[in-house]
Amino acid sequence: MEEVLPTRFVAPTRRKRSTKRKTVPLTLWMKAEMKAELQSLANKDGLSLSKFGGTLLTEAIHQELHILHTSLMQPIIESAIRKQMGLIITRLTWLLVRIAYDTGQTRTLVTNILDHILGSDQTKVAQILAGSSDIAKRNITRQTPQIQTLIAEVENWMREEGNTHD
Repeated sequence: MEEVLPTRFVAPTRRKRSTKRKTVPLTLWMKAEMKAELQSLANKDGLSLSKFGGTLLTEAIHQELHILHTSLMQPIIESAIRKQMGLIITRLTWLLVRIAYDTGQTRTLVTNILDHILGSDQTKVAQILAGSSDIAKRNITRQTPQIQTLIAEVENWMREEGNTHD
């Protein structure tokens, strides 16, 4: 015959914890009035103190991480902007120097040709140069199809990465 153990000798079953739980316990020490305020806020939202405190700490940590990432991103963004500005400055400098050189050389040639053709009539040379100055000023803002095409080509060139100014 089998012996039956009395119920007082049966080992109690342990309560199993959920394997789905992704949280761990945390103990904090704080002033009593702060705990009371936390409890009041938790009650207002219909949450347990544990759930409310965990959510509050999670949000605070996310905010701190966001601030940290923001402060780390600023130098990266500034470096990228500086690099792009350097490319633009190089290209604009190249264009300006070329324009200044060509303009100076052309002005010198035209003035010498006018002096040679007109001889000693310096008033006529001055009138021609003044007239050409007025026309040049008007043409700065004038958009012709030829100028629009050139502007588009220069803009494309300015946007290209790593292109040299051949």
